[in-house]
Formats: sequence, structure tokens, C-alpha cells
Amino acid sequence: MRERSQQQVEATQGSSRAETVSLRLANGVWVLALPTPKPARGYRGVASVQLWVAAGAAAERKREHGCAHLLEHMVFKPYLDGQGRRRDLAGVVEQLGGDVNAFTSHDETVFHATVPADAWTTVIESMVGAVIGREFDPELLAREQDVVVEEIRQYADDPAARSVQAMMADLYGQHPYARSVLGEEHEVRALTPGILRGWAKRQYRGQRVVLVVAGPIDVVELEATARRLLEGLPPGGRPRAKAQPEAPLEPRVRIVRDDVQEAYLRLGWIGGVALDLDAVALDVAAVALGQGESSRLALSTRRREQLVSDAYASYLAGLASGTFLVSAQAETGAVERATEALLDEVEALGRHPLEPEEFARARALLQSSLVYRRETVQGQAHALAYFAAASGQLEAEAEYFERLAGLTPECVRVACARHLRRDRAAITILIPRERVEARAVRSMTGRLVRRCRRGPAPMISALRRAPTCDASGTWHATHRCGLRVVARPDPSVPVAAGWLVWPGGLRLESARDAGISSLSAALLNRGTSTRDGDALAREIEGLAAVLDGFSGHNSVGLQAESLAEHLPTVLARALECAIEPGFAPEEVEEARRIVLADLEADADDLGHLAYRRMLGALYGRHPYGRDLRGTAASLARFDQAKITRNWARHYPIGRAVLSLAGAFDLDQVLAELDHLLAPLGPFATRDVPAPMPKWPGGPPTWPRRPIEQVIEREREQGQCVIGFPGLGLGEPENEALDVLCSVLGGQSGRLFESLREREGLVYQVGANSSEHLDGGHVVFYAAASQDKLAATRLAIEAEIARITSELITTEELDRAKRWLIGQFESGLQRRSRVAARMVFGEVYRLGVNHYLRYPERVEAVEREQILALARRVLDPRRQVTVLVRSGGARGR
Repeated sequence: MRERSQQQVEATQGSSRAETVSLRLANGVWVLALPTPKPARGYRGVASVQLWVAAGAAAERKREHGCAHLLEHMVFKPYLDGQGRRRDLAGVVEQLGGDVNAFTSHDETVFHATVPADAWTTVIESMVGAVIGREFDPELLAREQDVVVEEIRQYADDPAARSVQAMMADLYGQHPYARSVLGEEHEVRALTPGILRGWAKRQYRGQRVVLVVAGPIDVVELEATARRLLEGLPPGGRPRAKAQPEAPLEPRVRIVRDDVQEAYLRLGWIGGVALDLDAVALDVAAVALGQGESSRLALSTRRREQLVSDAYASYLAGLASGTFLVSAQAETGAVERATEALLDEVEALGRHPLEPEEFARARALLQSSLVYRRETVQGQAHALAYFAAASGQLEAEAEYFERLAGLTPECVRVACARHLRRDRAAITILIPRERVEARAVRSMTGRLVRRCRRGPAPMISALRRAPTCDASGTWHATHRCGLRVVARPDPSVPVAAGWLVWPGGLRLESARDAGISSLSAALLNRGTSTRDGDALAREIEGLAAVLDGFSGHNSVGLQAESLAEHLPTVLARALECAIEPGFAPEEVEEARRIVLADLEADADDLGHLAYRRMLGALYGRHPYGRDLRGTAASLARFDQAKITRNWARHYPIGRAVLSLAGAFDLDQVLAELDHLLAPLGPFATRDVPAPMPKWPGGPPTWPRRPIEQVIEREREQGQCVIGFPGLGLGEPENEALDVLCSVLGGQSGRLFESLREREGLVYQVGANSSEHLDGGHVVFYAAASQDKLAATRLAIEAEIARITSELITTEELDRAKRWLIGQFESGLQRRSRVAARMVFGEVYRLGVNHYLRYPERVEAVEREQILALARRVLDPRRQVTVLVRSGGARGR
């Protein structure tokens, strides 16, 4: 361990009453101390020592099967300490008046002891000595292999245990969770001291080891002890995340004629991951379904229908996946009806939310474990170690109970609907051999498979498939209505942003309907079928949030930003605006009035006027040549009915993409979405159009010869706008064009240096590009006094000719790259920018993670590429020039 001044020392007030002290050794070993008050005089108090290793049966290689469990057994065999003394962990602990034990799971191996408080240092020494770096005597190993084989046989003789293991094997298939933690007899027999040493050396290291001590202890002494005993371990990171198993694509039903007197029924499902929202929800579902005399299985299948003699449900949250298990015993003649009844009860969890009373009972039982755990130091230590080992985070236990407190019956229903489908179940039944013939078993198996294959009722699955996370850390989900969700959770700042976007916008408009997309977008946050615009504005502004509509050349949508705690409300309002927009007549009139006023004002903005004229000449009949806002004539045609029909036709919710970035729980968001989209409004139930509609007129027809236009205005300052056809979205040279414009534009670009700094012709000059689905453009612009306008144009054209005739310098290329990448990275500080990058990548079919590779693509640009691109794009034969000058000024 580093010296205290250099250590990472954290102190948090967790869910336990005592303050937890967290210490990280230099090699990654995690030491957690939970000091409790010193006992009253005359009492020594009690301490708990627990050593958790994040390596269980799932981490075993093929020849190591059973290794983790066998090593756990060997820890309790005598060993020689560093001074050659023979030690025995169990003997040491028991002589001190304590007890010690261990367990192995698929995910971890755990050694734990509870002893008088004045003996905890001795116990740590003995435990670490027995576990870490020890040798394995061949004779002792052989004897212990016999013991483990007997344990394996004991489990094999237990119908309950072997039925669960058979079900797990069918449920998990080739995944390590399908294997028994104990291993098979032949596998255990094949293990050698060398294999055990290799396993321990590879797994018992660094961040995989967590030492927890709870009780009236001295933290400084714990530091010294941990340094002395554990800093010699080799460093190592947390184990790689295990691949999540795929749920069965077909129901797996196994009925075995066995030497049993009563039938054993085991039904299992894959779902959730340890500590995530679905795992918490399935925890609650398991309690409500089958734990306690007031649970559903106790009341229905056991008491009312009397189909089973016992039935219960449980949920085991593993690090790779959780297992939802229903277990029951039944009379032979009732097996089929009992299985069907159990399936119906599980399926009901996904059909309807839990009743308030049973939901409260289930949640209270789970929450009470937090209180009961505080009674003993071993309970506190176990909880602290479990959550820390599972997550690598000190706050994980508190987060679990926060999620539990924030859970709703609807969240539980959605999780059950997502995971507990009868067509994804694995069912194992042990049935008395003497009472049922093989032919009857085959027939029963076939009937149960057919009943399971009928799948869920339409309302069960809210998502077309379970959410998935790609290699870049972006989550993907698709709602049954077609809405796609892409998300990047980031809890570092309690802010969240979202964009709800449809492909469409200007490029879908006819000349007659010009501006309808822009006007519709402006109205989206101005009321719904049940909420007026003013009330909505007061609510959103009262939350210090943003909810605005937007419309562009290729898309339409809503963008939202809020504090993380208000995201559910803001998201609910965004979906309400999207699915049931009001488009109230008075709001339409007000929006139209504002747009008409803006269009009139733009006639005084000569730079904008010249730019609009250039686009019209460059794009011709294509919609990109028109103003996004339309014209006075087209706006006059729009009323509530027309806007509503247009929105319903082009923008059903199933055609949209929702992107989210920031501090949010994805599972909770998906549950909220399912709740919000359940009563789909009139715009969501229509047939979903093609995901990327095409403009019927085809791509733009570019000019074949230079075009020059002059706008005469009596102004002191003139305007010069020069445009060329550019590139479309997603073309391979988009980043090269960014570099090209950066070299020319900006305050250290060629245009600024030449026209302003050296020649003093202009105050403002620049160059940029725009890319759209059907094409794009490059534009140069400058404002100059009337007497300098002609010289300004010549100077711009000279720089265009220069960049198309010679290579840019290495310094210019490097500067442009640094600036572009710096601006890109600076922008990604905002959650809204991240969400925007994701959503437009997804909507325009570039890929949701397309933006993440932007720096890489910029870095790959070469000088020769810039020259070739400039010659292709800045073609003087396709140049469109628009000048704004006074009537008395002379031209070129």
C-alpha cells in the first residue's frame, strides 16, 4: 500500500450506519474498513473478516472445471506459513472463539470469519496465508478430491438440486453459468496441484481481491496489516465482463422419469444483470410471485387450486445475467396443469402491474434486509463486500436501494414482460418413474412445448428485442411501435439531453407546401390535445429545462435538456408533443405572424439575402434552394387541419429516433417509454413509412456554366457570396472538405490573413460548407465597402485559384486539424451535442457512432487529398456569384 499521503482514501456514508473507509493498494487490492463503536466495558466486541475474490466457476478454463470450488476446500487444509510453521485456518479461528467458512459461486470465491474483536489481525494473517500463494500437498489434495466427489454425489442424490442444475444447463446452453460450480467427478479427479497453483496465480491478484473488515477496529492498524500481507500480490485489473448469455430462442422442456416420489418442477428465465434496474425489478417480482404466505403462488396454485404442495420464486443476480427461478412440487397427476398454472402466473407479471399492496409488501421485504443487516458485523461486511465486488464501486449498495425506492409497479411489469416470456423458458420436470410411462412423458413434453411456443400476448413485449450495448458503449433498443432509441449514459454531471428526430424537413416539401415543416416544428411545444402551450411552457421553464421544436433541410424534431431528476417529466412532455400535437388555430396564427415578420426583416439583411439568392441559383428546383420558412403565399395556405394531416402522414412516432445522453438510468427510461407509448395516439398507429423517404425530384441539377447575379441596394457596404456544389452527407471526403474550409476560413485562415490583415479590404470574411442527403454546397462570403467590393471578389477568387493549384503547407494542415479536433472535443462536453451527434448519425444512416471516429478521419487527411478535392469541388464552371451593391457602384 502507498503511504497514507499518497493513497486513494475515500470515506462515504453508505447504507450502513458506520462510516466506510476505502483504501486502494498500489497493486489494485481493495481494502474496506467498516469501523463500529467500541463495545461497553467488559466486552471485547465482534469483528468480521471477509476476503472476496472475483473469480468463480464461470472464469474456469476447460481443464480447470471445478477448480475454484476445490481450492476453496483446500484453504481449510493445513499449510506451512512463511516461517515454516504448520497452520490450520479453521483451527486458528475456532481457538480464538470464532467461526470461519467459505463459498464459491459462478462469479466469486469468498472466505469469511467472525471472531472476537481483539483477534481480527490474527484472523487476517491466517486467512491470507491459507488463501494466497500457498502450496498444495498432493496427498491432502487427493483426500479433499474424495470429499468434493462425495459432495457432488450428495447433490446428485438430491432431486431438488439436480433438477435445478438440469434446468440451468438447458437455460444457459454453452455459457459458463450452465456448468455446475462443483464440477463433474472426472473433472475434479483430473485437477493437480499445478493446475490449482496456476488458477490461483491467474485469478488471486490485484483488483480481483477485496478485503473487508467490520467491527471495532483500528483503521491505521488495518492499513499496516494489509500492506504487509497483500501488497505482494501481482497487480491485475477487474476480470473482463463476461459475455451476456442469449435467452433461448425456443422453449426448452425436459421431463425426466426419475426415482422420485413427487414431481419436481423447475422453470427458469434469463434476465437482468446484477445491480441494474431490471435486476431490481425482477427481485421485486420474485418476492411478489413466490415468497411468503401472501405471495401469488401460495395463494393461487397452492391454496386455491391445490395443484402443488409447495411453490416459490427466487431471483439470482449474476454478473453476466440474472436467473429468475420458479420451483414447485406436485402430485404426478397434476404436473401438466401445475406447470401451465405456473406459466400463467409468471406471464401475468408482464401483463399487468403489481397491485399497490403486493408491490409495497415486496419492496418492503427487500428494503428491510438493509435494516436487519445492520444487526451484525458479518451482515454489514457481507453486504459491503458483495456490492463492492460486483460493481467495483463503493456506492453500489446505496444505488441499489435508491433504484428500489424509485421503482414503480409499471417498471416491474415492463421488466417481466421483457424477460419472462413463456417461449423463452427452460422447464425441467422430474416425474416418478414408476407412475408414468415413457410414451406419456413424450406426449406431455410435446404439449408443453406447443403451449410455450404460442409466445406472449401482444402487450407483453414493449421492445422488439432486449437493449444491446455496442463496442463503443452506445446502447440500442427498438420499441414495438418502431421508435428507435440510442443512448449513452454518463452520470458524471446530473444533466441529461435528448433529441427526438424524424427524417424529413425541407426536402419532403413541395413548392406549394414550402415552410410547413418549419411551422409545424415551431408549434410542437405550443400545446397538445390535452395541454395548452402556455401551461406547457410554464411547466418546462419551471423545471429550468428546455423543450424546443426544430426543422432543417433533412429532418424535423424536438430537442430537450434538463437536470437529470426532471428527465422523466421532460421526456413525457416531448412524446406527448410528438404524438398528439395540438396545432391549435390561435397558435398557428401567432406562429405564422412571427414567421412573416421575420421574412420581412430578412429583406434588410443583405448578407442573408445574397446567400438565399445563391442557394436558389445553385440548387435550382430542388427544395434545398428554398427558404426553410417558406413564403408568404405558402404560409397563407396552412391551417390546423392541413398541418395536422401533414404531421400524421410524415411524422408518426414509429419513424423517429430518440437519442439520450447524460445522467439517466436506461432501464428506467425504457420502462417510462413503454408506459408513455402504451396508449399510442392517432399519429403513432398509422403504417410506418419507409425510414428514409426520397425527394421525388431526384438530386439537384447543378449549374453547367458560371452564374452571376446582382442585387442592387443603396447601402454603404456591399456583399459578396460565391457558392459551389459541395458534398453529400456521409461521403468519404467530408472531413477533407472540413480541413479545406478551415485552411481558407477562420481568423488564421488564408482569406482572413489576405483580405483583412494584409490588404484591409474587409471586416468579415469566411468560408464554410453544408452537407445534406441529396448534396451540399461550399460558400465564400465577405462584406466590404462599395468601393472595395470588386477588389474583395477578385481577392477571394485568387485564393480559390491558389488552393486549387498548389499544395497547402504542412503547417496549415496541422493547424486546421488541431482546430477541427479541438472544436469537436470541446463540443462534446455538452450532453446535448453528444445526443445530437448520435441521433443524426442514426437518422441519416451514417451510424450512431459515426461521430466518434471524426478525429481519426480528420487526422487521416493528407495535403494531396486537399488539392484533389479543391480542384473537383471549386470548379469555376459551376460557380454561382451573388453581389449586393448600390446602383452607382461598378461591377468587376
